[in-house]
Amino acid sequence: MSQTLGALIARVMPGEAVTRGRETFFTLRAALALVDQAEAAGVPVLGLEGFIVGDHVFPALSRIADSSGATPASTWRDARALLRGGWNEAPTAADSLSSDAVGRYMVAVTLG
Repeated sequence: MSQTLGALIARVMPGEAVTRGRETFFTLRAALALVDQAEAAGVPVLGLEGFIVGDHVFPALSRIADSSGATPASTWRDARALLRGGWNEAPTAADSLSSDAVGRYMVAVTLG
């Protein structure tokens, strides 16, 4: 189910998703749309991770959220709060991001 929702968002929002290997990264706008679709389908958001995606993928180590033990309703609420709040700006070196990071700020979304 979760791969289907991610693929749907990637199709209906061209340019808002990038796949590298087995991972798909979403812009903040697309990640919020994916959270909305997950909620509509009753699929919880198990986690979020922030990255800079360019020629290489650089993790922002302070932007890892694990919601695997939470209720479905709280996973959707918390994911939206992060994406609209503290994660709304691109990560910096303060987020334990490599100084070599160049590219777009994107988010990986893990659904249950």
